[in-house]
This record gives sequence, structure tokens and C-alpha cells, in this order.
Amino acid sequence: MGDWDPLLRAAHEEAERFLAATRRPRETQLDLLQRLLVANRDTEFGDEHAFAGIDGIDAYRRNVPIRDYEGFRERIDRTAGGASSVLTAEPVAAFEITGGTSSGAKRIPVTARQIAAFRSAVLPWLARLAERRPEAARGSAP
Repeated sequence: MGDWDPLLRAAHEEAERFLAATRRPRETQLDLLQRLLVANRDTEFGDEHAFAGIDGIDAYRRNVPIRDYEGFRERIDRTAGGASSVLTAEPVAAFEITGGTSSGAKRIPVTARQIAAFRSAVLPWLARLAERRPEAARGSAP
């Protein structure tokens, strides 16, 4: 078994889940929205925006206004200072600092679940790369 085999196996499994989700995008997105609302309804943000009563996309749009980073800064700063259950019920694992090209660097809270979601997003790409360029998985891409 090669060093890449376990990762490539996971990549192919994730690619299959991703492709299945693309065949039902609306249902996939609504399911994700509901899971996020349920997971975060007891946070300060969820309570303020009545997450417990949101039953779909239209209710979400009515309850949660669009805002820029400044609309979150105070809550992010409190979270960075140690406050919990402000924006997310899940503990913040780290803060990603943006490049700040448009209005200065920004601190973005990241949870373990978000890290796992990022991995799930990258793995289908890795599976496709391994299919199209198998030499890359052998460590000798041109």
C-alpha cells in the first residue's frame, strides 16, 4: 500500500458523496441550513435571530440580515477574548487572519466542523487529480 492510498480512498469516498449531493442541490443546501440552525439556535446570534423558529430559506432571509464584517466584529472580538456560544455553539479552534486587501486584515473564527467541511470540499478535487494525473499520487508529477 502506498503512502497516498488511505488519503486517496477517503478522497474517492468523499467525491462520491459530493457527486450525489450535486444531483439534489436544493435539498442538500436546505438540509445544511437546517443542521446549522439547530446546532446554533442556543447561541447569542441564534437567539437574536430566532433560529429555533426558522423553517426554511424565506424565514432565514427575513430573520438574518446581510451584513459585512463590521456587523460581526464585536462578536468576533468577544469570542477571541474567550466568550463562548456567541456566533457558534461549537468551540472556536482557531482564528484565520485574512490578507486584508480591501479593508484591512480580518480575524475569522474557525471551528473543527469547518475544518472538516473544508477537507470534504478538497478531497473530491484530490480524487479527480489522482484520476487525471496518477503520477502526482506517486510523488513524481512533471
